[in-house]
Amino acid sequence: MPQVLVVDDDYGIRILVRDVLLDAGYEVVEAANVGEAQELIARRRPDLLVLDLSLPDGGDRPLRDVVGLCRRVLVLSGSSQLRERAQELGANGALPKPFDIDDLVRAVAQVLGTSGDDFAIRDFHPYGYDERQYGSPGFNLPVGVLSRSVHGTFPEYHTSADNLDFIAPECMADTLRTTMEVLSVIENNAVYQNLKPFCEPRLGKYGLYGAGGGQRSGEFSELAMLWVLNQSDGSHDLLTIA
Repeated sequence: MPQVLVVDDDYGIRILVRDVLLDAGYEVVEAANVGEAQELIARRRPDLLVLDLSLPDGGDRPLRDVVGLCRRVLVLSGSSQLRERAQELGANGALPKPFDIDDLVRAVAQVLGTSGDDFAIRDFHPYGYDERQYGSPGFNLPVGVLSRSVHGTFPEYHTSADNLDFIAPECMADTLRTTMEVLSVIENNAVYQNLKPFCEPRLGKYGLYGAGGGQRSGEFSELAMLWVLNQSDGSHDLLTIA
């Protein structure tokens, strides 16, 4: 089975990533700093390195050295320059951290709310799936779950009648697509400041406003643009405006 080395000095983040990967069927080893990571890479030769860019001993040279030891690297960081830094290091991918739990819930609501499908956002409950374990007092991590069928709502749940016949490829594809949309909303959420805040700017000369005064057909939405311009006061993010 593929082996993943998770390197993060934050114990809570490290065990969260570890448990998610273990549940997905990977073998996982952990390190809290660059030095430990280099020793484990030499001994274990992991298939993937998941690397936090804010390690206490993670200066530019040590990070480049440890990245150079692995064929596949995914970097984690809360920096606004995450993607640029990932490219500089030659990483294969980048994930922003941490997710604010409120932003995550809003992003899920935004994606599902525009999907046309029925959905519900449920409050935390100390029974059911693994989020209750992460939410126990010793961890208290902001973990939720995206689920097509809630535990206890179908008679086969946790019985011998539960089987793979209930899983449809198109439903799995839809779940993946929805999850990717949620992540895209989170990654692209931002707060903007209108640089011309006194009245509506002349949008027609930029080709952004229809000559007839009505909205154009197609994907471009003049109303959405006007809402963004009106609410971009430096305090509202795009999710709040949406």
